[in-house]
Amino acid sequence: MNEPYEIFDIGDGESVTLTILRHEKGTMTIHPAYAPEGKEVTVLRLHLKTPVRPGAMDYLDITSKKLIAKLEPRLADYERDRRAIKITKLGVAPKADFIVLELPLTP
Repeated sequence: MNEPYEIFDIGDGESVTLTILRHEKGTMTIHPAYAPEGKEVTVLRLHLKTPVRPGAMDYLDITSKKLIAKLEPRLADYERDRRAIKITKLGVAPKADFIVLELPLTP
């Protein structure tokens, strides 16, 4: 995946609402404390209708395997319908889980 990265990272219990225009899947190298030499991870880049915060890129890079698994089966629907989704994080890494809710379509 090309830089710059915009890693998706919200706190326990926090939520974010996104409208996904398109996506791409690839890999990136991270440098966590336990692997300073680097570790290659899968990344799902979501191109968004609007950035999640001022000054942010108009995409998010998701590296959580659990969240990627929850999003992938419905990505084509989200993109086609331009349906907003709400992602809520439960817990902290590496055991965090996520709730993904589809929001009603607006005319």
